[in-house]
Amino acid sequence: MDKSEQVAHYLRILTQIGGGLVIGPNEPEIPPMGDEYKMQMSRMFAKRDELSKQIRTGLSQFPPEQLEQSFGSDGKTLSEDAKQFVARYRREVEATFGRLKPLYSAPLVRTKQLADFEHWARFRETT
Repeated sequence: MDKSEQVAHYLRILTQIGGGLVIGPNEPEIPPMGDEYKMQMSRMFAKRDELSKQIRTGLSQFPPEQLEQSFGSDGKTLSEDAKQFVARYRREVEATFGRLKPLYSAPLVRTKQLADFEHWARFRETT
């Protein structure tokens, strides 16, 4: 498995663990909703980045052959070790992000459930 295949495999595994929460954008966009919101979101992005780093570090501990035998090409678990690994990090994702209100979780996964940020950014520029 070359480096680009490994990165793609990691992304599929990360998606199985936490959906979009742990593979968000490198440069977060925090909606302009005040200083307190910006501070809270900065903390959330830092937690997300740290958890993503922990998962990737854990995955790097699997030898390449074991990684391929433990996780399918879609990122789903194939072995008991993989199931335990995924379960552990799913618990961490749930503990960290499971009870967030949409106001805080939506920007973490780049969803438009909260607002169409591009639309409101244009509106803000015209006022």
